[in-house]
Amino acid sequence: NRKNEFDKISYLTAQNAADAFQWSFIKGLDYYCDDLSIYTAPLLIKNYPKTGNKLFVKKSEFSHNENNKDFCIGFPLFPIVNKLFKSINIYKAILKNNHTNNPYIIVCAVHTPYLLAAVRYKIKFPQARICLIVPDLPQYMSDKNDITYRLLKKIDMVIICNLIKRVDSFVFLTNLMSEKINIGSKPWIKIEGIYDQDLEIETNRSFYDENNNERTILYTGS
Repeated sequence: NRKNEFDKISYLTAQNAADAFQWSFIKGLDYYCDDLSIYTAPLLIKNYPKTGNKLFVKKSEFSHNENNKDFCIGFPLFPIVNKLFKSINIYKAILKNNHTNNPYIIVCAVHTPYLLAAVRYKIKFPQARICLIVPDLPQYMSDKNDITYRLLKKIDMVIICNLIKRVDSFVFLTNLMSEKINIGSKPWIKIEGIYDQDLEIETNRSFYDENNNERTILYTGS
């Protein structure tokens, strides 16, 4: 289980909510797609030595079911350089392992390396289609306020806006998100949340008792 390995490498808190969200999408897509492959380059580990204790993430292969092969992309953990290598290595992996004439690429975050790899693939193969899932708007994904970060973020947003022009369809969590991203007349759908019916949750009936003094807290993010 490489997630456990990544948790040990990274100094950051595990993004369990995002992990559950993405795996739920994958599980849902498996109902409709016989040939679904995952390409992942973990976001949790970013820069050595600030957020991780290793210099490189090694590439590996895994399978999320019995029929499909999936790929964890290798990349160095150096600032800025890691994004470039992520993009290049994801693109190469998709190029190498693609076996269909009409590939459909689903990007599960507004992250420049992911988008750049997908768009680069579409430029080479115009018949490819890109769907972008937008769980968070990129301009609001950090509360850093130093000058260097703001400058780099502005550059990143310019790149993202240009890449989004080549995206064919979108998934948003709210209607208002579609207004923050200039998608024109391109198709999009709102998916507010995902429920996994295979997860059995034991209901505590006392929760519904008005006389019960026990407090229940719902944690919905990181």
